[in-house]
Amino acid sequence: MYLRVFKKVFRQLKYILISLFAFLVLIVLAAWLPNLALVKIIPFGLVTALPTTLGPYFYYLLLVALLFGVNVSLSICYFKQAGKTNVSGLGGIVVSLFGLGCASCGSLILAPILGTAIAGGIPFLPFGGLEISILGVVLLIWSMHVLVKKIDQPYG
Repeated sequence: MYLRVFKKVFRQLKYILISLFAFLVLIVLAAWLPNLALVKIIPFGLVTALPTTLGPYFYYLLLVALLFGVNVSLSICYFKQAGKTNVSGLGGIVVSLFGLGCASCGSLILAPILGTAIAGGIPFLPFGGLEISILGVVLLIWSMHVLVKKIDQPYG
């Protein structure tokens, strides 16, 4: 089922380009959001410095960006096919974005949105906030699973 749906969706160049665009946008936002003052000076240097600044979390960013891009393409395909929105996909994307960040500066998204008081409590979680990252990836994978099932059998 998965292979059949992925062949159906990604046979079209527009869905490959949408996935690639969403992938790149998420990576650029991850580099730019914590460093808005530096974006004017070295916009592309911030992106190229991500592997060294994030360390092992860079692989998490790549995984989330890849899942995000595929999820966006599948959501658009499903929306065009069935004329419905995919709320579960949006939930997975939002939760996975909360997990972005590094050990030294904390959560990239949670701190500005919720303030340092709540984001400062992340290290006190049993796994130091890793739970949020894992939950985000799990929700993105679950969302892709649901989308694939719905694209394969839209009326089932």
